[in-house]
Amino acid sequence: MANNLRADITGLRAVAVLAVTAFHIDYVLLPQVQFIPGGFLGVDIFFVISGYLMTMIIMRGLDQGNFSVLKFYQRRAKRICPALLLTVTVTFLFGLFVLSPNELEMLCREAGKALMFISNFYFAHRDSYFEASAFDHLLLHTWSLSVEWQFYFVYPFALLLANKFLSRQNVARLVVICLLASLVFACVYTTINARSSYYMLSSRAFELLFGALAYFYPLGTKLSSAQQRIMHFSAWLVS
Repeated sequence: MANNLRADITGLRAVAVLAVTAFHIDYVLLPQVQFIPGGFLGVDIFFVISGYLMTMIIMRGLDQGNFSVLKFYQRRAKRICPALLLTVTVTFLFGLFVLSPNELEMLCREAGKALMFISNFYFAHRDSYFEASAFDHLLLHTWSLSVEWQFYFVYPFALLLANKFLSRQNVARLVVICLLASLVFACVYTTINARSSYYMLSSRAFELLFGALAYFYPLGTKLSSAQQRIMHFSAWLVS
């Protein structure tokens, strides 16, 4: 496992975690200062990373002929569910001592939605992520995990189907089309219902698909080709 560790992706994750953590600490303790007003974008970084990794896992498995949907879900569950369950449990125990009965009841509802990976739907019908009242929801942060899992429920089957009937090049083009469609939808839906748009997979899918785009069209390959052309041109000038 350690041999497969990507230092660049691990670094991006660290940046995302620090940005989101700093944003929330700043927002709660020093709202008038706002040292890192855009720190919440760490969530978007996570979505892009997740889209890239899921695409890489699925496509490499398909190329090698050993991809299993069941094993895919088992690995995701093994990686995510224990930490989620621990977070919900610790938060509930904390709530037993400090929350009122009504607040504890709300926390139990949030915990149930989080464990079913539908908390984004729950919060979309309540407070905006950036309203002060949103911080009354102790499990608000689970909305992004729900979005990711909903993506996991759809994406493997979509790639399996596309890979069966399309060439690799056309699969990549299909990803671009879906990305653009989701981006346009997000832009339009945000003007209609910004709060719901913020939490929904339908208007967040383009971020995950940006990760898929990075897999199908790696920038490193393009840069390498450009560097080769520059080297050839330089050699021609010298000669």
